[in-house]
Amino acid sequence: MSRTPRVSVAILTFQRPGGLQSCIRSIQSASSTCSAVIVEVLVIDNDANPTGATVVQTLDWDRVRYVHEPSPGVAVARNRALSEASGDVLLFIDDDERAGPGWPDDLL
Repeated sequence: MSRTPRVSVAILTFQRPGGLQSCIRSIQSASSTCSAVIVEVLVIDNDANPTGATVVQTLDWDRVRYVHEPSPGVAVARNRALSEASGDVLLFIDDDERAGPGWPDDLL
């Protein structure tokens, strides 16, 4: 018998608070209809100034966790997500992308 995967979603963000908020809301909406269990949404803020912190603080979703990674570079941000994730599967999405219907089931 296979079990439902526990999914960590990492949003890599850099100076786009509006896009970050839209991305998180799209994941929240998609998670209500997917069969996978999204255990956490990691916001990996790759800005020297924590510009994404305010967005996360205003959310009412307990699965979102903010991680400030001030060292520049997408590889650094991805590696930070790898070290922070607790799910069986880690999915990456950028702050300018939106999760649509069927996401993340279609990826899994």
